[in-house]
Amino acid sequence: IENVASGSIIATGTMGPSLGGGSALTVDVGCLDPGCYVIYVDDGPAVYTPSLSYTLYGADGDPIEGNASGEHFFTFGGGGPSAGCMAPLACNFNPDATCDDGSCCFSNCGNLSITTLGTGNLLSNPVWTLMDEIETLYSYSVPSIGFPSMFGTTTNHPICLEHGCYTISMETGGWLTPVDWSLHFPTHSIGGSTGFEELFHFGVVAGCTDEVACNYMPEANCDDNSCDYGACTDPLACNFDSDATCENESICLYPGCTYSGALNYNADANVDDGSCTFGPVEFCPEDINGDGVVSIADILAVLSAFGTDCNSESETGE
Repeated sequence: IENVASGSIIATGTMGPSLGGGSALTVDVGCLDPGCYVIYVDDGPAVYTPSLSYTLYGADGDPIEGNASGEHFFTFGGGGPSAGCMAPLACNFNPDATCDDGSCCFSNCGNLSITTLGTGNLLSNPVWTLMDEIETLYSYSVPSIGFPSMFGTTTNHPICLEHGCYTISMETGGWLTPVDWSLHFPTHSIGGSTGFEELFHFGVVAGCTDEVACNYMPEANCDDNSCDYGACTDPLACNFDSDATCENESICLYPGCTYSGALNYNADANVDDGSCTFGPVEFCPEDINGDGVVSIADILAVLSAFGTDCNSESETGE
């Protein structure tokens, strides 16, 4: 393994012998400082050169696999100070870089400026963060520069974005005075201070992407949290919204008695308001003549009606 910046060999090893067509495995473990490196294998006197192979774990990105032909460049710990974009046509080309870290940006090149506005005791460092829908893409912390802080200190950071939806935030931290920041692209700009969090869309159509919402935008490919699920526009409902711009009658509330056995049952009510009323309860249904006492008179009244066909018409035909 060779350090690209210095050209020095910083790690070397020998593969074990293999006899009789078998295989041999050699495992080496080492430590690397952040930087740019190249790994290659010198096949030496090997008879079966294609059989030589290796796998390097722990470098930035996926494991590196190779054999006796060719060499592989890789970075460790972000590449260190010698890493950067080495493509002259990229907008973030770094002429001092000796190792390409894959950061080259050919379009949508932006610059983030973070400025301290005055003196203040830095109890904790405010952190500026840019995230997509899955992970954090950029994160920069305001450096701790002691007490008092230097007035008007500005740091600049290159930002390269694909078209998409992002969330930008900056923690309040422990500054007694604000920290301002601004992000500039050729066609877009956004800025703020500590305690900031907002959506930022770049080169996409922002709008409501939920088909259930009444302001659904089929052409939108970036949800901006503007979805409107409507309000009740019926003046007869208790939650009528005169300012509603989107109708949703399914959420209208109509208070009333919802118990079907009540005297004032309201079939249109969908919220019981406790107003149900009921008729008198018959505590003694066996008191046929209603004199307040169950007696022989009640039994005779029942017997006198014994055998009567309750479904037959009266003698008058009424």
